Parts: sequence; C-alpha cells; structure tokens
Amino acid sequence: MGSCQPHLDLRQPNQVVDYVVIQFELEAFLDSNMLPFLHLFQESLLPLVKLNAMIKKNSELRKRLHNTVIELQREHEQKQRGYEMAINYLVKKCLFLFIRHDHEGLLEHNVSMNYAKLKLVFDYVEANLSDKITVEQACLLANFSYTYFLKYFKQTLGITFTDYVIHRRIKYAERLLLTEDLSIAQIAEQVGLPNLSHFYKLFKRVHHCSPKSFKDTILARANATIHGRSG
Repeated sequence: MGSCQPHLDLRQPNQVVDYVVIQFELEAFLDSNMLPFLHLFQESLLPLVKLNAMIKKNSELRKRLHNTVIELQREHEQKQRGYEMAINYLVKKCLFLFIRHDHEGLLEHNVSMNYAKLKLVFDYVEANLSDKITVEQACLLANFSYTYFLKYFKQTLGITFTDYVIHRRIKYAERLLLTEDLSIAQIAEQVGLPNLSHFYKLFKRVHHCSPKSFKDTILARANATIHGRSG
C-alpha cells in the first residue's frame, strides 16, 4: 500500500481482525545491491496497491509475506541483539518476495531503463566523496542533458541525484565514526560536507540523531555484547 493510498478496513460485521502496520522509506535500505531494483517500487510508476493482486493469487507468496511481517513485528518489539540487522534483512526479503513471485510482470513497468548507463556516475560519486560532486560532471559521464539526467536518475533509482550523493556521504561518515579516531569536524570535512551545521542537519535527517549519539549508541551496544560474552 502506497503512502498516498487510503487504508481500508475490509472486516465483515462482527469479524475480529488483527492488523500489523509496517511503515518504512525504501531509501533507508538503499545499498549497492538494492539500486537496480529500487525503481520498481516507486509509486509514481506503479500504484503499490496493485501488488495486492499478486498476493491474492499466490498462496505461497501470501504465506511467506505473512511470516516475514510477523517476524518483523517481533524483532521490532523485542529488540534483541542484532535486531537492526534482522529488520534490514526482513524488509529486503519482503521486496525480494514480490520480485521473485512477479509472474505476471507487474513490476516490469520500467524494465527498459538502462541501469548500466549510470555505472560511471556511481563510480564518480564513490571516488569523490571527499570532494565536490556536481550534476554537470555526472551529466557528462552519462552523456545526458542536465534536465534529462535529473529525470532519468530519479525514475531509475527512485531518489534524486542530490539525495543519492547525500546518502553516500552519510554512509561514508558512518564508517569513519566507527573506525577512525577523528573529530566530528574532521569527518565532516572528509565526507565533503565541511559546513559543520549542514553536516549535522543531513546526518540527523538520515539517522534522527547526532553523529556523536550514533557513535555512542553503536559502541555501547558493542561493549555490552563483549561484556555479556565475558560474563
């Protein structure tokens, strides 16, 4: 069900139904393996409610999705060690199940998009995370006009080029926070966001917390795990 679609209650009179509601942004689970498939689930290209037809016709898919959703709910409620990894895996499993069971081509609406055309752009971004990254250079690498490139990128990946670059810079910042002995200002500089207040703003947009809180939380969990084993 898409974010702009009405949530209907289909219960019959006197029928008791339990609802499990899961809300997430696909961009939060973006990684290199997801990139070729992210555009398949864009509401601008396919009303997600249409995927319900796939569930109704396929009992195996219905059962596996049900089990996955229940497991997601349990992981979120219990928050046992490693639950973040479990949730990441289970959300991607939901998307995988739709792709694997799409026997009628509901998700083939954008298959003609040539993802390979953007390979040079992805390489350019990864190689320049510490430096200035421009749309103009990306356009040259893809051999597209400025306007067409921005439209093509959004349709292919489901996010804007600017948001993609921000996502990659923040992911780089995560690695530096956990593996290098650097100040927040040094990390902001190294990931190409030298304006410290701007870096904080973008980091909070992704993680809903400050870089320091992110680091402290991850390290605290790691230390708790180590002490738990030694105890």
